[in-house]
Amino acid sequence: KLGFMLDRRYQESKMNGAPNRKSVCVTCSAPITSRRIGDFGKSNSTCKLCFGFVCSACKITQKLSFCDADLLLSQRKVTFCKGCFSEVSRMSATDIARASLLSKKRIHDTSSVDTAFSSIGNSTELSYCSQ
Repeated sequence: KLGFMLDRRYQESKMNGAPNRKSVCVTCSAPITSRRIGDFGKSNSTCKLCFGFVCSACKITQKLSFCDADLLLSQRKVTFCKGCFSEVSRMSATDIARASLLSKKRIHDTSSVDTAFSSIGNSTELSYCSQ
């Protein structure tokens, strides 16, 4: 479920751009401060679904498996806010599987030019493996 939603939100952010959020926790509204220079320290404290900042008390970290471009399986810790995590947890696995199959079917039904362009464009992106 998380992998599907990550892929979906990533595709949306590519089209619309990631939202510019205030430096407050999206769950508890606590101000996010960083001891590091610039925004470098904040990057690990953002929800990867809504792109909002998350304080250390509210963040949920899950280890997810990903297939990289070389088809090697790797695991990484991914941060979520409580709101997004509970929203995804309540989703029906059947509905997500159906949506995933339909989106893959749409990719295969496109013209050969679109498919070739898409495969070139996706060569540097990560695809998510189901867990």
